[in-house]
Amino acid sequence: MTIACALEKARALLNNAPFVKKDLSLNPTLPKPRVSLESELLLSHILGEERIFLHTFGEKPLSKEQENEFFALIKRRANGEPIEYLTGKVSFYGEEFFIESGVLIPRTESEILIDKVQALLTQTNAQEIFEVGVGSGIIALTLARLNPKLRIYASDINQKALALSAKNCAHFGLDSQVSLFFGSLLEPFITNLGAQKLKGALIVSNPPYIANDYPLSTPLKFEPQNALFGGERGSEILEALILESKRVGARALVCEMGYDQKEFLSAFIARIAHKKLEFYKDLSGFDRGFVLEFF
Repeated sequence: MTIACALEKARALLNNAPFVKKDLSLNPTLPKPRVSLESELLLSHILGEERIFLHTFGEKPLSKEQENEFFALIKRRANGEPIEYLTGKVSFYGEEFFIESGVLIPRTESEILIDKVQALLTQTNAQEIFEVGVGSGIIALTLARLNPKLRIYASDINQKALALSAKNCAHFGLDSQVSLFFGSLLEPFITNLGAQKLKGALIVSNPPYIANDYPLSTPLKFEPQNALFGGERGSEILEALILESKRVGARALVCEMGYDQKEFLSAFIARIAHKKLEFYKDLSGFDRGFVLEFF
């Protein structure tokens, strides 16, 4: 089978992916698979070539091994498995990072979180940042790359996420700039560095914030549930992090949140002494996060 024929067959299989019709019946706004792009990305991954190679050498035959490997990935994608897990790569803020099953896949919306933290770093001239829920490491490592003198301490409750963060950290040569800790919320920083270290700190987090009863699309079901669900309301972990940040004397907290949580969190934070609260939207116009300054 030639490259061109393989791509044509793959597009047809993805166009009829069984999970798409099911998911769209639950939520018509969900994006459909980008069948041409995804087919090319997966075949490029198998061949170890750029996508332009596929168009230049469309009549080149695939080996039986390449063909079998390619359609095995297409089948997994047609069953809803995220393409990032299939290629082991994810793009974020102009760079490519390693990603693995069992670790939350970064979203482009989180790039706005980087911009908000950057503005706060300029405003405060802070030399350190603490991240809760480091996941694959994309936020901590992007901030480290943008700010070579910045020291970053990051934690997670998922050992697999910490291992992947360490792998990404080594890939970019940032081991001396980023320290990783196992544990929940601010506890690992207090235990390993002392509570005093958090006084006046800048804290950043993209925590789980989906309500426990929210119906997930098929691709989301492949991702770690403890990185998605934040409690019955969805905001419980955010609430706990806000209270802990206030208790330790942090200067500011920058977080992502659910699109429908602004009203509740605004009322929750109103009961806590603080200097300033700013909510921000994502590129689709949905409420996506907040910057909370305590002093």
